[in-house]
Amino acid sequence: MATGNEQGVVGYDSRIKETGTEKPDRRKSPIPTTLLNNPITDYCSKPQKIMFILQKTDEDDTYQTLFYEIKKGLFEVERDSFPETLVKKLVKRDLR
Repeated sequence: MATGNEQGVVGYDSRIKETGTEKPDRRKSPIPTTLLNNPITDYCSKPQKIMFILQKTDEDDTYQTLFYEIKKGLFEVERDSFPETLVKKLVKRDLR
């Protein structure tokens, strides 16, 4: 995963393994590992804005909470582009 703009790109690594296994440790957050000083368009021809942030606990297999939307009510407008199984599970957090 990476985030960036016209100034540069930060890459994140989430491949931290549980001790003594090859299983990813889902309790660990991705950590920044790479800084590139080129614009994101050097690496991605169609960069997209972050429109939604979904949240889940370590015990959950899928996302359960709509944590953030870039514009109030956008999820309702875009809900048809999400899988129905996800839409049924998501609970909207009080987004003020």
